[in-house]
Amino acid sequence: MAATSTPNTHTKTDTGTANMCAATASHRIRTCRRWCAAAAQRLSQTVSGLTAPSFRPCRIEDVHCRMFGQYDAMPSEPSAYAPNALLSRLVGFRLYSVQFVLDYVQLRFDGPTEDMPVLNCDVLPVVQTPSGRIGPRQVGYADALCRFIPSRVVATIEERGRGLRIEFDQGAICLHPEADDVPGPEIALLSGFKDGHWMCWRPGGQSFEGLI
Repeated sequence: MAATSTPNTHTKTDTGTANMCAATASHRIRTCRRWCAAAAQRLSQTVSGLTAPSFRPCRIEDVHCRMFGQYDAMPSEPSAYAPNALLSRLVGFRLYSVQFVLDYVQLRFDGPTEDMPVLNCDVLPVVQTPSGRIGPRQVGYADALCRFIPSRVVATIEERGRGLRIEFDQGAICLHPEADDVPGPEIALLSGFKDGHWMCWRPGGQSFEGLI
């Protein structure tokens, strides 16, 4: 009598389930970061009237450091913010990755130093090309954004009324949203520098004072 074998279905890898779990985990991390930013902002507003000599209001920078353990890499005392000072450090760096993650996009850069800057855009940027502007809701948007790979940044602009602008030889990536286009408490987050400096742009904050 011939022996028959039954396929072992338990050995099959359920890639669909794995991908779904990864997406869920990423979404939960994203939601946690937004909640912490909003909570820190509310707390700072609540305690801003206290004047005890040893008291310092909670800042979003403190929350970020407590979450990710970056106190050692950051300056011990806050310094006055200079628009475009940090963003301009991208000049000369190459855009090597554009990654769409759920409801935001990550722009990753590399260059002549050990810095590996990452710009998280909670508000999807507009692409400026020689033939015109391409917005997130337009056909060909993703291709237009990825077309900057592997171009190098030639200039940056950060100022009130213009938001953020990263320029390449063949166009630019622009972040200057309307109030209705901002989905949460953050517009963009630039990090990845070896010295620990980073910047989070929020509605009503630096360069986006009109978005309240």
